[in-house]
Formats: sequence, C-alpha cells, structure tokens
Amino acid sequence: MQLYWHGAEQEWVGAVLRAVTNSHVSGEPLQRRARQAGSPAGVWATLRRWRRRTRERDELARLSAHDLHDLGISKAEVWAEAGKWFWQE
Repeated sequence: MQLYWHGAEQEWVGAVLRAVTNSHVSGEPLQRRARQAGSPAGVWATLRRWRRRTRERDELARLSAHDLHDLGISKAEVWAEAGKWFWQE
C-alpha cells in the first residue's frame, strides 16, 4: 500500500495500521519485558502501552468510511479492534 501523506499524518496512519494489524513489536524480548513488569519502570511502560492502545483504537474508530476504504480496512475489522479492552493486544 502506498501512502501519499507526509509528516504527522503519515505517522498517525502508521500507528492506526499497527493497531489494526497488531504488527507493532516493541523490540524487547518477551522474557525481558516480563521480568521488568514488576519494576516501577515496567509498571509505567505497561500503563503507557495501555494508554497508547486506547488512543489508537479510539482514533481508528473515528476514521471515515472513505479513509477506511483508502487503507483497505473493513468496518468489521475496525469494530473488532476497537471493541478490545485496553490490555488486549
């Protein structure tokens, strides 16, 4: 898919696409993230991740039918993703 937007709009679309496709990977091995989860930094990282998911899903739900068509995403996919709880990947 070719995006013709630039700057902040392109980053926003990328974030929305990651939310839909679940392709965002933090780069950290899962075991390290699990070990750090109990630390204060791990707690903050988890809260930030949950907040980011909530924002991305809210933004995704607000996209127009035209935008969804341009991105190749169906309304059913949007509702499936937007209907998840913040802790669900």
